[in-house]
Amino acid sequence: MIPETITYEEATSRYKCDRQAIRKAILEGKIVAYKPGKSVLIDRKTGDALFLSTQQPCRPWLGRRRRGARR
Repeated sequence: MIPETITYEEATSRYKCDRQAIRKAILEGKIVAYKPGKSVLIDRKTGDALFLSTQQPCRPWLGRRRRGARR
């Protein structure tokens, strides 16, 4: 049986967080991911269990602060 999978772009819009947060969760083993060829496919069920069940949503990517930038 083939699990339901989503791409990085679908995951970032679904979970409202940046690509690095998803990549970190994959590397820590919290999310199951497959790499058939060059693309990475994320298991939707484990992603939903991690990101949609937590009380505090992951912080959206704000970019890197430039040196000397004012607040």
